[in-house]
Amino acid sequence: MGLSAASLPFRVVNPDGQWKAMAVQKEVAPGILCELIFTRIGFGDRLLVLSAPIAGEGDDSLEAFAERIQGAFTAYQSKVLSDESTTRMGFNGRGLRMDLASDSDAMECELFVFVDEQVWWGVLHTKPKGAQIEAESAFRFLHKKVPVPADVVGMAPYRVRDNPISSFPIGFEVIRNPGSDRISSMVVNFVPAGSASELAGVREGDVIVAIDGRKSEDFAIGVGKDTELGRIFLNRKPGDQVRLELHRPGAEKTFTVRLRVPR
Repeated sequence: MGLSAASLPFRVVNPDGQWKAMAVQKEVAPGILCELIFTRIGFGDRLLVLSAPIAGEGDDSLEAFAERIQGAFTAYQSKVLSDESTTRMGFNGRGLRMDLASDSDAMECELFVFVDEQVWWGVLHTKPKGAQIEAESAFRFLHKKVPVPADVVGMAPYRVRDNPISSFPIGFEVIRNPGSDRISSMVVNFVPAGSASELAGVREGDVIVAIDGRKSEDFAIGVGKDTELGRIFLNRKPGDQVRLELHRPGAEKTFTVRLRVPR
């Protein structure tokens, strides 16, 4: 199928850059491809994205697809701990928790299988057995993609530039909370070299925790001049200021910077 992270039916909310994607496109069982592997840096757990076209013949069921994936790990002894209908990432499907063990390795796993656009999908979260990571935590980073209505213009990522659309020399990506019209997170993705933002200490990858003392999650999503964000970042007069509270991945504390519209 030749997938990329952009063509998945779900998206990975990755504000801190924890997850790194690697294309694999390897057949792990007859008709089942491991398309992508997401590795969470520093935690030792992985997400395997598996897919198979629905052929319309044989035992086409979520249970059968899950068993085919389980059987792909022939080097391991498997023990199913639970098997139930459940919901993950906004999809209805089937979830299995299981242990996999070989002579040299042992893993705790959660498998979720579902159907989308005539394709069987499986997401397998693996971690070293005994690791201090919640088995379901990885699925909290995954969200079903919501189609953009025909009469709506989608903008992602939202990059604010010094000129002409913004008064402040900074760009950021706005990630929407899938359960509301509010922001899930804001991440700096552009800092012009030599700009006031760079001199203030802002770096690409910094997470914007608050704007002028107000938490980022309290802002409505939107990028127009009449939106909450637009009134802060667009069409400001020289000398106007904005205060940003930032968190840098890997740092223990947040820090505050004050940006001023250049004169």
